[in-house]
Amino acid sequence: MEDKSKVKQGKSETAFSYRYTAMSSEEKTIVKRIRSQYIKSEDDRVEQLQRLDLKVKSLGTAISIVLGVLGTVIVGFGLTMVLEWYMVIGGAIVGVIGIAVLGITYPVYKAIMKKQKEKYALDIIRLSDELLYEEK
Repeated sequence: MEDKSKVKQGKSETAFSYRYTAMSSEEKTIVKRIRSQYIKSEDDRVEQLQRLDLKVKSLGTAISIVLGVLGTVIVGFGLTMVLEWYMVIGGAIVGVIGIAVLGITYPVYKAIMKKQKEKYALDIIRLSDELLYEEK
């Protein structure tokens, strides 16, 4: 191996070569995509606001769907008791219980929505104020 060091006027110089190649468009796309994941932008805050809004609505919706399906099944069972098994009084009682479950579904939904809104209201208002009133 050759020593590429030269002594010139009392100084040591090391020769090296450097070759530059520009990134391809595919590499630039990858770099931009990765970079965009770490930049906090207004879109991220809008997405965060949408996620908070979804949290408020999803629990009440899920529970009301479960109650609605349960009430419908109970009413159906009451109808089956009356029509197939000729248990009129028992079927009527079961049917009324199913109708009661269906009847409480909407009030339960409203109560859950109220609690969820109270829970997340400050965060949603703060974030929406930031988005609406920030100086540009």
